[in-house]
Amino acid sequence: MKHRSELEYIDFATDAQLITFYQKAGIGKGKTIGKKEAETLKNALDIFNKKNKALVMDDRMRRLTTLLDEFITSDDQGAIIIDNYLGSDKGKVFLKEYMEKNPNVTNNHIESLKEKRFELESIIKELAVKKQREEDSIKLSIHKQKEAAESEIKAIREQTAEQAQQERSKVAANIEQDIADKTNQLKKLEESLQELNSRFTRTIKMGSLEAREVYLEQRCKMLDSMTTEKQDTLRTIHSKPEELARHKVLSDIVLGRHLGEEDNLPKFKSPKMISTNELDPSAVIQGFVERFDESGRTFSFEEMANILICVQQSFLTVFKGQPGTGKTSTVIRLADAHNITGNEDEDDGFLNVPVSRGWVSGRDFIGFYNTMKGQYQPSKTGVYQFLLKSKDKDAQNSLRIILLDEGNLSPIEHYWSDFLGMCDSEGRERKIDTGAPGVSRYLNADTNIRFIATINNDNTTEPLSDRLCNRVPIISMDIPQTACQSEIAAITVDGAIPFEKLETMFGRPIELYSDEPMELQSFYNILELREKDLGTHVMVSPRKRLAMHAYYDIAVKYIDSQKAIDFALSQFALPLINGYGKQFRARLDRLYSYAVQNGLPRTAETLEDIISNGDSHVESYSFF
Repeated sequence: MKHRSELEYIDFATDAQLITFYQKAGIGKGKTIGKKEAETLKNALDIFNKKNKALVMDDRMRRLTTLLDEFITSDDQGAIIIDNYLGSDKGKVFLKEYMEKNPNVTNNHIESLKEKRFELESIIKELAVKKQREEDSIKLSIHKQKEAAESEIKAIREQTAEQAQQERSKVAANIEQDIADKTNQLKKLEESLQELNSRFTRTIKMGSLEAREVYLEQRCKMLDSMTTEKQDTLRTIHSKPEELARHKVLSDIVLGRHLGEEDNLPKFKSPKMISTNELDPSAVIQGFVERFDESGRTFSFEEMANILICVQQSFLTVFKGQPGTGKTSTVIRLADAHNITGNEDEDDGFLNVPVSRGWVSGRDFIGFYNTMKGQYQPSKTGVYQFLLKSKDKDAQNSLRIILLDEGNLSPIEHYWSDFLGMCDSEGRERKIDTGAPGVSRYLNADTNIRFIATINNDNTTEPLSDRLCNRVPIISMDIPQTACQSEIAAITVDGAIPFEKLETMFGRPIELYSDEPMELQSFYNILELREKDLGTHVMVSPRKRLAMHAYYDIAVKYIDSQKAIDFALSQFALPLINGYGKQFRARLDRLYSYAVQNGLPRTAETLEDIISNGDSHVESYSFF
């Protein structure tokens, strides 16, 4: 790369431009300069050069000095005036008009101007090439310097990272060593603690053994004394029979046995069975309808089919309604229609249990084992005896019903807890542990036993829990009765129908016959839809869905498909409803619209009651 002093410079300023530049210092008047001003300018330059002898005069200064000498010694003042005039605006106009009128005037100068132009263009190109080379050289130098700087920065960074890594490794090694040391210390402490615990345990055992030894010694002495006393008593009893009788009476009194009575239970009396073996399910349903028509509340064919199916498929069925709607009487009449009721002097297949306020466990409902008496003490409900007689072979031939009258005066899931798990098919064979010793410890609830509970909704009753509602159908007795739409010949139900026949006609199918109806699935979707605008969602468990599907598969054989879906939703799904607020009300409105649009009157009417009651109870919406 050449230094600045080695480069060749060319001054392209014209003579007029050069003089004009120096005129800005105040020399000359207007756009012209006279010989006096030129001489003044030359003297000023001489003085400047003398004062700056150390400086070398540059090319432009020399050129200006030469130009001024020529101007001072020249007499061609007219040429200067012409040049100044032609450089003005008027002169340019004149020159342009003159050239247009006399185009041949410049012919002699064109060639020389072209040659001069070519020379100037060549010089310009050379200068451009030199300039480009210089720029490329500078860029290359900058690039190399940049690469060198980046390499140096990278090396510094790598060195810094390596040093940091070394520091971290060193710190980590120190931490690991500290952890190892602390671990060893902890291990030693744990060993010391174990040793101390072992010593403490041995000390406690020794103290316990010493106390036990003292107790056993005292016990041995007491037993020896009692043995001696008993031996003396036995010698007296064997010698005096009247003493033996006295001891027996005293023992019975202490144990609470009634003198002169035996604990034998009365035999189960099998009910009269139906006279015909040819049982058409629809004719049986109609036979029950006509039996109910004889007195009390009447039921349509569809309603009676619904009751028979629910009772047969569910271990517990709940009848809900206001006082006076015929809940209890319906259960009693159902047992009577099944011909499983007897008279007061005979045991039968129906047990009416009035539930009392304050029952808290199976002890109140079934009974308990009295360790003081050494025997099982049944409750006054008679449930224990009822279940115990199920062991009789004749008791397994027909349906047996236990009525829980006013069942929610106490929490059902509390006093009925021994039976709650039997609502599921996998727990149906579960046995009840009475706590009594021997073979009579476990009590069976045979497959032909069914529970029916009647409940009211007021301040004196307990609400049904979610786990109970999830396992049982709840038949509402508040819905107005509907007219029977079936005309079917009835069969005379003149005796108890064999339980196996009832299972075949109305029981839960072993395998489902049909796919789950879309109406049920759509209803589930609205209940379970998770949207803020719909409030709390309501989950329908797989257990509940299966129960509804099984009900539908049997009910659709005897009643219209829509009615079967309507009964299923109103009795299995709606009892799950429990929520608060306007958003939850919006969910109920959507369910109501769906029920109306799909021809589900029982479901729609029940939802309407829930909404109406909830609006009057501070937006608290519940089935109960």
